[in-house]
Amino acid sequence: MRSHLRILCALLLAGLTSGSSETLPTIKTSLNAGDSLTVQVLTYDDVVTTCRLRSPSNALGEIQFKPMSDNNNERFQIEPDTERSKCRALITVKEGDDGLWTLTSGTADGKEKNQTYDLSVNPESDAVEHNEIDYLDNIFINTTIGSRHEITMPDFSFGGVKSCTIIMPSGRELDIHEVNATHMTGIARTESSSCSVSIGVQTESFVGDWMLTSVGYRYSAEKIERKLRFTIHVEEIVDSNAAEVSVTEGNNFYIAVKHLGEFEELSDTCRLLAPNKEKPSAKYTRLDHGCSYKVYNVRTHDSGYWEIRFGLTNKIEYRAITRLTVHAASTPTQINLIWTRDRPVHEALGPDHAVYCRLRSPEGYVAYDGFGRCWISLKRVIKHQHEGLWKMEVGMPGQVLTDSYIVNVTVKEADPKARITTRVIGESPDDIYMKNMYLSCYLESPDPISYCKFRDPSGRILIAAEAVGQSRYSWHGTGTNYTGSIHAHECGIRITNTTISDFGIWRCEIDTKGVTYYGFLTAKALWIRDPEIAASITTVPTLTADRSWMSSLSDESVTMTCSIQAPIRYCYFRARNGTLFNVAPSDTHGLAEYVGAGLDAGECGIKFPSLATSDSGYWSCHVGLLDLHKREQLARFEVLVNDTMVVSQHGPFRHDNRLLLEGRVNNARPLDYCRFVRIDGFGFTNENVPTNILDWSDLEKGLCGIIIRNPTNLEQHPWAIVARIRGQDTEITRLTDIAFPVPNPPGGSVQFRIPGAWIIVMTLGMCMILLASFVGPKRNREWTYARANALRNSFMAKKVEQNANDASKNTAVAA
Repeated sequence: MRSHLRILCALLLAGLTSGSSETLPTIKTSLNAGDSLTVQVLTYDDVVTTCRLRSPSNALGEIQFKPMSDNNNERFQIEPDTERSKCRALITVKEGDDGLWTLTSGTADGKEKNQTYDLSVNPESDAVEHNEIDYLDNIFINTTIGSRHEITMPDFSFGGVKSCTIIMPSGRELDIHEVNATHMTGIARTESSSCSVSIGVQTESFVGDWMLTSVGYRYSAEKIERKLRFTIHVEEIVDSNAAEVSVTEGNNFYIAVKHLGEFEELSDTCRLLAPNKEKPSAKYTRLDHGCSYKVYNVRTHDSGYWEIRFGLTNKIEYRAITRLTVHAASTPTQINLIWTRDRPVHEALGPDHAVYCRLRSPEGYVAYDGFGRCWISLKRVIKHQHEGLWKMEVGMPGQVLTDSYIVNVTVKEADPKARITTRVIGESPDDIYMKNMYLSCYLESPDPISYCKFRDPSGRILIAAEAVGQSRYSWHGTGTNYTGSIHAHECGIRITNTTISDFGIWRCEIDTKGVTYYGFLTAKALWIRDPEIAASITTVPTLTADRSWMSSLSDESVTMTCSIQAPIRYCYFRARNGTLFNVAPSDTHGLAEYVGAGLDAGECGIKFPSLATSDSGYWSCHVGLLDLHKREQLARFEVLVNDTMVVSQHGPFRHDNRLLLEGRVNNARPLDYCRFVRIDGFGFTNENVPTNILDWSDLEKGLCGIIIRNPTNLEQHPWAIVARIRGQDTEITRLTDIAFPVPNPPGGSVQFRIPGAWIIVMTLGMCMILLASFVGPKRNREWTYARANALRNSFMAKKVEQNANDASKNTAVAA
């Protein structure tokens, strides 16, 4: 009863010492006189500024210790542990120290925590052996709920272990050897040593300061006690309002716990920590008395991981983390660009880390509006449209308002493209046989060279790598020389033991910073007298078609290419019907596009997205050379365009009154299905044909077909036949021709029809109208002209309608 009163009085006194204090559970312990007792209070993040020790019944008064003070004596050694945020005291007990000892820690903000120890001291006369206490280094375990940890006390190397006990954060003391009998869930004895325990962190009651104690004997006479203190600390990560935040220097930053509802009772414990795990040095405000903060005027050194921590002491601590990136403030400046007239432009504008951008041209239209950097893409630069001041609005990370930029574009005339100087020489000036031959290409350019290669007369590629040789070929040249702002590039190859295949027209390529330059070299074999061998060597640039014959389907792309062993000045293609298509690398349109390495490489090509069957026939490629004295050259192509699907409509026949519809896919490719659509919109597939219609489609052979018995006048109009080739997503649609029946004359006799009779009648009518226009009055002549024009327009409209229904005449060339 007396001990309980002492505890109650001590708790009341501890509560009166401070307006904001917390009393931890009492720890009971029993020692012999002369033993040492260590007491401590853990305060986690708050720095301890004072420690006060109160003896039982305040018999010794209150002993107060401050950092760096001299109040320690032989019996009481006490000091704040700022590194671990602890208040610790070491007491050498003696007889009469029984009772409740209280250790109080204080922080700078006036908070206090009390740890009480109920001490029972055995008289010195009752201690039959001397008790030596060995304190092992403390262990700090940062873990999570549900984890398990093993704590092991080292065995005595000179004697056995008498006892092993553990003290929980609540103050409860357990004998390890009897822990299973106490049914304490989460704590179990292990066999790692004579004093070893496994602790499963199941609830908050396992969080806090623990102590493992073992008692043994040296040579069965001297008693030794070991104490191992360890702290179990649990942290859990919870969601913040944003995992990452980017802010521009000088703006504000917000951080909050995303879902505080389940932790509402802990909101008073929230505190904000800067990346250095200390309170922010910048000005900040707590919002709505919850776990949310506003940090003002952030700077680049504030970048890092910010945290909101909350939770009770010796309980689970929660952390909400946000990574803050503070970008340096930038002052918008004018951007100056130089574009080349008639050349394409593809480039990004604005700061690299822009999150939004809008760009307006000098004429006021929006050239780009989207997230990220501005992107300008022009097929051709036009001076009066693109030169001038462009306005750009940029949204930066961590900003609400956009920054305004001025982009000043100057359009200049294109500079002539540098040309390669070539040279072919023998081993010596007198070596007409050229057993060893040197091919050299020379270029002056302000940009460094990327690679150099050659193409021999047969089309084989040889890479000219400096200081490298293989077989009969080796590097030849001076490499790259730099003079002022110009790089002089010379690369070449040396050929030993030349053969007939080495003679002819070569092409060299030098690439500098994405721009490729081409040159042509002619290696002549002057010593050859055999006319057949001499004729096999091409020394005069000749235009040739890469493929002289090609075929395709009406819905497939068609590519025609030709090349010559010389730079080209211009290039165009002529269609079967005389339509011309001028092509160039920078000039593309919807009907066709250029294909090839470039005109200066001697390559001319065109690619059509598709051609119609009416485009079949002979095409030609035409080129003009840089040498104005050379005539224009041409090469011919034969093009065959097959319709992807051909449809037909036959009948009705007199003998059985049937109408036959069919569509056949080119190359008999397998089909997924067939569809048939009547002129009024009624449609069906080959799987659900009406009862009066017979399906005879063969999908595996690419055939769509139906037979209509006793067709009506509506069913005798043109049908649409639709098929989808297996493996494709698009359908093919074709319209059948009109197939009205010709009625039989009465009596079954055959009546011959004259197809041109209506032409004769209309011609006589037109002549009479013209005659009346010349001899009649003016008003009649005007009326005559109007009627003649109306009649002519009606024929033209009828002809246009017929052409529109003819799928074979819908062609890119006709456009």
